[in-house]
Amino acid sequence: MATEILRPNAPGDFTQIDNRVGASSNYACVNDNSDATYVQDAYGGDFVWQVDAYNLQNTAIPTGSTINSVSVVHRSLSLNGSFPDVVTSRAGVRLNGISVDGIIRSPPATPTNYIDANMLRPGGGSWTLGDLNALQVQLTLHGHSSFWMPRAFDIYVIIDYTVPVVHSLQRVMNPRAG
Repeated sequence: MATEILRPNAPGDFTQIDNRVGASSNYACVNDNSDATYVQDAYGGDFVWQVDAYNLQNTAIPTGSTINSVSVVHRSLSLNGSFPDVVTSRAGVRLNGISVDGIIRSPPATPTNYIDANMLRPGGGSWTLGDLNALQVQLTLHGHSSFWMPRAFDIYVIIDYTVPVVHSLQRVMNPRAG
């Protein structure tokens, strides 16, 4: 088995998270594995889930490979400490207009990595290689007030796959056979 990481490279179907720091677009704030750039629910007092979807770079997985699993990793924190079930972050995947959400997290005051392993394919069925270039990663933030705000630094998708085994048959020909 092998893995490939796909990072956001463009806005997806929607951009609702209302504050970004360190880059000119939301997707650029969460695609660089850096805590210096981030998106944040800056007005948490509105009690609204803010959701961004991001397109992903194209896959380089070889044709004929089997997709074993799709997982999403995101890194987030809660300003001024954890406020369980109120200040939250959540990752997910989106394909062909259908979203599947991961687990709702209540991050602490320090940046923390979360993984949602083995995400279900939106719309059902098994993941295919063709799904990956249309796949979007989704990030949801929800705050409580201007004091209790979630912040997300990074989000990406990990594809676990198996490269096809190529069998070759070699014929030995006997030039003397009749």
